[in-house]
Amino acid sequence: MNEAPCKHPRIDEMVFHVAGSLRTVQSYVRKSWTSPHGWWKVEQRLVDETDHDADDRPVTHYFNYRGTPCKNLPHASARRAFDKWQEQVVAEIQAAKDKYSQETP
Repeated sequence: MNEAPCKHPRIDEMVFHVAGSLRTVQSYVRKSWTSPHGWWKVEQRLVDETDHDADDRPVTHYFNYRGTPCKNLPHASARRAFDKWQEQVVAEIQAAKDKYSQETP
């Protein structure tokens, strides 16, 4: 297992859902779970739009992992949360190794 800090994390998962309204999306996001370094990107689109160019620039909303609307793009705060989480994981791994080495003759 590589325990070195990840210097260049990448977004590794995108899931697509369809909802009838922004209110439904907000309710769904608040009831769902994602990691503290994750966020939700919500694009408003019109289903069955006949003008194919109309969806080229959809209205976009961002929500943090708790479902609170983001005032700014979430990338920087998500990176800080990821770095904090990674430090915790590395510390837990080191503590487990230390405990194991003390218990092993």
